[in-house]
Amino acid sequence: MIEILLACYNGEKYISEQIKSLLAQSFQDFKILIRDDGSTDDTFKIICDFENKYPDKIKIIRDNVTCKSPGSNFFELLKHAQADYIMFCDQDDFWLPDKIKITFDEMQKLENLHGKNTPILVYGDAELVDENLKNPMGIFCGKHYTNFNKLLMRYCITGCLMMINKILYKNLGEYKSEMGLHDRWIGLYASAFGVIKHVPIKLMLYRQHASNVTSGLNNDVSSQKRLKNFIGSPLKKIKDYKNYSLNGLKAAELFKSMYAEKLKKYPEIEKYLNNFIWLYSKKNKFKLVRIFYLIKYGYIYRDFITAIKQIICV
Repeated sequence: MIEILLACYNGEKYISEQIKSLLAQSFQDFKILIRDDGSTDDTFKIICDFENKYPDKIKIIRDNVTCKSPGSNFFELLKHAQADYIMFCDQDDFWLPDKIKITFDEMQKLENLHGKNTPILVYGDAELVDENLKNPMGIFCGKHYTNFNKLLMRYCITGCLMMINKILYKNLGEYKSEMGLHDRWIGLYASAFGVIKHVPIKLMLYRQHASNVTSGLNNDVSSQKRLKNFIGSPLKKIKDYKNYSLNGLKAAELFKSMYAEKLKKYPEIEKYLNNFIWLYSKKNKFKLVRIFYLIKYGYIYRDFITAIKQIICV
């Protein structure tokens, strides 16, 4: 059994189409857990209608908790998860018919190889489309960025493309604001203590619109556009990246405190974590030394724009 966790908030415009794409999957051994975080539009009515129509497939989590962030909302859903495998679902995308089957097949192969006691994360690709699911803009994936040192700074394994097993999600801990988005924290945990596998197959349509919490347009497929944006407002982009770096530092410090004992068994991961914290907390005031560490320990990124921002902000 697989549980799909769908976190929603004011999603009336797209959520029906998304749920229909889940119900049309070729692999049908799943249930959908939906949690609405206090929508002020018709989202709750829409999901209630689906629950009434498909009671064996859909369950709404009803509680009095207000999360006010996607990460917290998904972690609330995690409290109710019981399946051997879970997938995360945003309210505004569209899953292609074999998304569950392809991801699950790969998960089974990895569990047969590494055992069910190994935390495993499998993820695929998505096609960027406009709000009407048309006009393809490229493929979104994070295949180059699955190593722990890279994920400390930039999370590219998007939650809506993941499947994770039970041993992974039961060890993520309670949500704290320093974690940021759920997919960042899950990617860090899987990279540090388990196995991550990228499946180079398009599994869903990743809708791009004005209300996206995260945008696939920040991926490498739009490097020319990002270069133009950077040149047009470099000070703002650098300021934004400084804030992004601080968020990465907070997440790293929390990760170290939460998993201190476990990290002793993973000295290479602990080394990357400690050096990253040292680097971004700027305990050494010599800029050239920090740049050296940025390069030596592989935190620097292969795309030119990100690398420049890292060097400026470190």
